Amino acid sequence: MWKTARSRRELARMDAHLFADIGISRGEALMESERRPWDRHVTADPSRRSRGD
Repeated sequence: MWKTARSRRELARMDAHLFADIGISRGEALMESERRPWDRHVTADPSRRSRGD
């Protein structure tokens, strides 16, 4: 849980070019960074599914 909280804080501090490198928007990063540390489930995003689905 501590590692998740730290990762989310770091995510909130990234700049635009890093978001582009990892393929997410600033809004997506901020939404993730605001989640509670114990909320660790993966959010399903149909646009990120592989084409084999």
